[in-house]
Amino acid sequence: MESDKTSEPEQMMTVKQLSAYLNVSTNTVQHWRKVGLGPRGTRLGKVLRYRKDIVDAWVESCTDQTPGDSTGTPRPDGGR
Repeated sequence: MESDKTSEPEQMMTVKQLSAYLNVSTNTVQHWRKVGLGPRGTRLGKVLRYRKDIVDAWVESCTDQTPGDSTGTPRPDGGR
């Protein structure tokens, strides 16, 4: 039986959870947000959260297909 996606809660991550998920420091996540490089966050009142599907899409957009570039650094143009 197929599950109904509308009944599943979306996974939301805190800055700390996001930093652990991406294996970077919380300072890096905060810097990315400040300069507009990281995944788009969602502000719920005073609380900042990151949707896992948006984070995963952002990671995919950072995957560089250019041979020879192994820096792994997220690019401001989304890897294009």
